[in-house]
Parts: sequence; structure tokens; C-alpha cells
Amino acid sequence: MTTEYDFTKLTSEKLGQLTECWNADIQSNVQEELIDVAEDSYDRLFTWMRKCIETENPYDHGFFVLQRASDSHSLVVVDMADATRSRDPSFKLLNVYFSPGLNIEYKEDYSDDEILGITKSLGVALGKATSHAFTNNSKFKMYCRTPEVAKLFDTMLTLSRPESFSVKAHARWLVIEPVK
Repeated sequence: MTTEYDFTKLTSEKLGQLTECWNADIQSNVQEELIDVAEDSYDRLFTWMRKCIETENPYDHGFFVLQRASDSHSLVVVDMADATRSRDPSFKLLNVYFSPGLNIEYKEDYSDDEILGITKSLGVALGKATSHAFTNNSKFKMYCRTPEVAKLFDTMLTLSRPESFSVKAHARWLVIEPVK
């Protein structure tokens, strides 16, 4: 994996930094008439993440932050469940939250470079999350909620390299596991 990015567990301290960074991002990158909506939405997200972090249940939600190594700007938060103690041990992707500057809900237009940045951030976040699961001797699962995610799954199934990991569909789940 590339070292351009850091992928670390979100702590209370990092959540404070993330909140400050993303609130500034709202002011500078969100369409003016949507700032109040974005502030409310992200405030609810920060409150919920804080509650989950303070609960400190290692088998509940785990939030991981994807940051640019060069400036520590937080691009994406990945919400995963540690289900390694279940009948089918795995890490399950629950959700991906984009920084306000990458969130397509709050901007009218995007340049090709911005779309590429969003795509790259998502790809790196998924790769880092999969790597985290593999490091913990587990598989990685993503649930298909939308037709867009189904297309992503189809692409991943087509492009997978069977010598390093296997990618398969199981019901509405995409399952990625290391080849043993």
C-alpha cells in the first residue's frame, strides 16, 4: 500500500482534531446555501462517533481515519465492525464518511480532479481497511446497499488478483480474504 496516506483508529483526541478540521472544511468548501445543513449533519455524525468511542466496546464500531501523510488532512472516516469473534470471523465495513470538501451532497459542481480525488480516497480507504483485516488474520466484508455499490463489487470481482487474495460475492456481501 502507498505511504501517501495514514490509516489510524479514531480516538477522542483525533476526533477533536477531525471535528475542527471538517468544520473549517464546511466553511470553505460547501455551497453557501447548504452550510447550515452540512453543519447539522456533521455535528450529528461527530456526536455519534464520540458516543461510540467513549463506549470503548472493541467489538462494536471502530472508526478509522484516512489522512494525507503530508499534511494530516482527514479525507475519509471508515466505520467498521470487528466481528472476529463471530461464527464467520471478519471485519465488516459499515459506512464511509467523506470530508465536507469531498462530499458530493454539498457542492453543485465538481472538476475532474475533484472526482479523481474522491475516487482515489475511497479506493485507498477500502484498500487500507482490507489490509487492516488481513493484518488481524481476518477477512473483510462489504454489504451491497445500492446499485452503485453493486457496480463497484462487479468491478472488484473482475479486477481481483487471485494469487494474493480472493474476492467473491456471498449473497449481498463482497468478501475479500487473503489466499492462504
